[in-house]
Amino acid sequence: ITPSGFTGYDGVNVSWPDLQTWLDGPQAGHNIALRLPSDIVGIDVDAYGAKVGEASLAAAEAELGPLPASYRSTSRAPFTASGIRFYRVAAGVDLRGAEKRFVARFGDHVDILRRDHRYAIVWPSVHPDTGATYLWYSPDGERCGPPSPADLPQLPDMWQEFLTAPAVPASNPGPSLWDNLREFTREQAKDFVRPAVERLRTAVDGTINNRLNEAAVMIGHFVPVFWTAAEAEA
Repeated sequence: ITPSGFTGYDGVNVSWPDLQTWLDGPQAGHNIALRLPSDIVGIDVDAYGAKVGEASLAAAEAELGPLPASYRSTSRAPFTASGIRFYRVAAGVDLRGAEKRFVARFGDHVDILRRDHRYAIVWPSVHPDTGATYLWYSPDGERCGPPSPADLPQLPDMWQEFLTAPAVPASNPGPSLWDNLREFTREQAKDFVRPAVERLRTAVDGTINNRLNEAAVMIGHFVPVFWTAAEAEA
């Protein structure tokens, strides 16, 4: 457990006196929690046991384009899908809710690590369940030391556009799409729902339930306006 107050939206920067206090105290025997800079994002994939992060990542790459090879932190075997891949993003982008959007669209067990969210566990930390040491791997899969932020590849534009949340003040959320459903024509409603249905048709194992839920929610909003229950089922 990291010391309180140093992660999340309101987390403060760690000072050298903080580090020295931890090095001199019981925290020195704990794992390394790396808080990312504001222009670095980590894509954390869990693909072991029953976790389907590899399938979710494949679904995302099929739609958003392949991720460039990058430096990775993992306690799992090299050349597996598991681990945190690190990328540069534009400074100041708002990635709040990025992991929720990812899971809703592509599937479970992929998290988006960022400065105002959570930390990354890195070398020489030890996994509490397996006892394996976290290691750094270069883009070509070789063991390496911690990378410099300047060495990280840029997150592709389509990925950044998908993951970026528009900054909307909580006190002024603006009108909701669902407030204006009756302004849609029947054909416009079909066009709006169709992409969710297509994503369901092309869903890969590990993402089907999420795609089904997404399509059902989309259709469900329009049912009272345009469709009978029988038409919605069809």
